[in-house]
Amino acid sequence: MFKKILVAVDGSDHSLHAVAVAADIAQKFAATLVMLHVLGRGSTSEAEIREAEREHLIESAQATAPSVAEAPGRLGLSRKVDDTTKIRDVRHASGTELLRRAEKIARDRGADQIAQKLTEGNPAKKILEQAGAHDVDLIVMGARGLSDMQGLLLGSVSHKVSHLAACACLTVK
Repeated sequence: MFKKILVAVDGSDHSLHAVAVAADIAQKFAATLVMLHVLGRGSTSEAEIREAEREHLIESAQATAPSVAEAPGRLGLSRKVDDTTKIRDVRHASGTELLRRAEKIARDRGADQIAQKLTEGNPAKKILEQAGAHDVDLIVMGARGLSDMQGLLLGSVSHKVSHLAACACLTVK
């Protein structure tokens, strides 16, 4: 029934649960699992900073925090990432690590045909593009991701994808 399954991974609890569900389905149907992480654009989010710090890609905020006067509106770690590290490199390294962890979850659940894709841009648009490019039969996504207030106002990625996708979609809570 399913030959290729795309699972969108953003590091949220819902997306990691979606990985487990997608892996179970892939294992049952001997399907290929395509794991996709879409790198964000624009300013660095607090979630990205925490992830980079947790993975030791950048120093902790406590070790680098300037006075509030030096960085109004943004505290030390944000400023350090903007000033001394290429944001794209931090995001790429964080995304690669996230896909590695998601693949481990999938393999532990019995999926053995796994491909990874890391891309940049609008998440809903990139998920739909990759679904078409990989000719997937099913897209699996978390119901809620790491989106900000804009996502609440304009609609969630899972909502947009499920309405526009040419294949079946499964939203996991």
